[in-house]
Amino acid sequence: KLKKSLETHSSIPTEEWVREQLQQLGDCLQSGTPAAAYALRNLVGGKIVVTEIKKDGYERHYLQGQFVVQAYSLIDTSNEDNEPEVLTREIVIDFVDPNPYDSESEQAKALYDQELLNVEIAERLKCSKSKITKLLRHWYNSRGLEMPDGRSRRSQLTCKHQYPPMYQRISDEVKQLYDKKLLISEIAEKMKCDRNTITDANRFWYESRGLEVVDGRTRRKSLERKVSSKSTDKDNESSVA
Repeated sequence: KLKKSLETHSSIPTEEWVREQLQQLGDCLQSGTPAAAYALRNLVGGKIVVTEIKKDGYERHYLQGQFVVQAYSLIDTSNEDNEPEVLTREIVIDFVDPNPYDSESEQAKALYDQELLNVEIAERLKCSKSKITKLLRHWYNSRGLEMPDGRSRRSQLTCKHQYPPMYQRISDEVKQLYDKKLLISEIAEKMKCDRNTITDANRFWYESRGLEVVDGRTRRKSLERKVSSKSTDKDNESSVA
């Protein structure tokens, strides 16, 4: 049809006309009719080479098609004095069934990059933790990348627990009491926990903000009162007795 149209077209083809003809060819190729098969055969020179591709470590193989698009087959060659320029382009297509993991793995990887724990990602995507591991492994394997070690990644996360431990939950309040110049023993009593938890909470507050932790001895030297008021009261009672 394109050739016939060219033969009857008296004026010089415009870009708009050429685009229209190519659009018609595209519609024809997607129609699934005998005309589509005929047009495709002319376009690729009647040959499509199909090869089975086997990848190491994968049980499923797939087919790959290679063919050369011959642009000159679309050009009117009725005038033998003007040989058209041979324009070709090699096309390679992998005939692969969509993997159901592809879409889900993209979602899992996006949450993974937000430094969420696998168990938190599983909650977001409403699936098991083991499936999240499979999705992430699929994401890396499909790109020829090595999946990071889970333990190493966890150690680098700011939040290493699904539910923050006590020292993380109370870190803001502990910092406020630190700023009020209270002793660690007094802060521990107010927070109803041990001294080690208070120390961990203070350290977490600084480290989670990329700040250097203030040394306990240095802080103690800066305090006006180095003994708790209760200890002082007890000493006074002992002296009176």
